[in-house]
Amino acid sequence: MIFVTTGNFDTGFDRLVRAVDDLFESGQLSGEGLAQIAGGNYKPRHMQYKRFLAPDEYDRAISEADLIFAHGGAGTVRAAASKKKPIIVLPRKASLKEHYNDHQSATAAIYADRGLALVAEEIEDFPRLITEAETFVPAEPGQAGKVVRLIRDYLDSLARERAGKC
Repeated sequence: MIFVTTGNFDTGFDRLVRAVDDLFESGQLSGEGLAQIAGGNYKPRHMQYKRFLAPDEYDRAISEADLIFAHGGAGTVRAAASKKKPIIVLPRKASLKEHYNDHQSATAAIYADRGLALVAEEIEDFPRLITEAETFVPAEPGQAGKVVRLIRDYLDSLARERAGKC
């Protein structure tokens, strides 16, 4: 099963969901797909989808996934690594109005350096990373993920205050 998660950010992440849906349409991905789309506008045609998953549904989706596509959220990367699931991260971009800053690019670089995730700079990287994911086993997440998450959450709250919320 392919699991796509955009996190709970209320705007969703249409670029990610559409890109994975297109991979199903082109035959580059096959089988069952589930997308958690949050507040996104794009509704996949080749995968089942839900706006939000309850914690037990989310855990089950991570556990059952053969491959995970995700935004750059620390919680998702940590969950995938702890279950030894290959994950491809596509960070949201502020320049595309997907987020209010580019912190996900910075944290995604850390994930890649630590062997926690495969990181796509662009959607065009997906076919290569799908092949790499066949043998990719994430490193043990360790305690650093908690510190990164706390710092990220704090920086996110400051940015939201300054931006008047997204």
